Amino acid sequence: MRRQAHEVMVNGTPMVAVPAKDLDGLLATRRQLGSQNARMHRMRDVLTEAAEFLDALADALADDLDGAVPPGGTAAGPQRSPLPRPGDRSELTASIRERAERMRAVTGRPRSAGAPAPRSAS
Repeated sequence: MRRQAHEVMVNGTPMVAVPAKDLDGLLATRRQLGSQNARMHRMRDVLTEAAEFLDALADALADDLDGAVPPGGTAAGPQRSPLPRPGDRSELTASIRERAERMRAVTGRPRSAGAPAPRSAS
């Protein structure tokens, strides 16, 4: 059963009075949320760095292919695509770009301003 907080006036300012036990519970919850928030920020930073690394890796592979990436290679889809066969660099490049885009979608951050745009087939 949840206890009701009591509204009180202190020097003309409305405040809420709760028992010490309830206050301890509220403070513990606040600490837990703070640490959870910090973990989420770290996870976002790790995903952002991983997405940038995958972009750089895809660019390096694309350089070896003279920039030939299959059409739609950067589009993120709702389902996970299987890994391409070893040796098929154009599919690997497209897969890397797709995964990097998914990571960016999770973090809510667009591609870095200083990063070059992904190459597409001409």
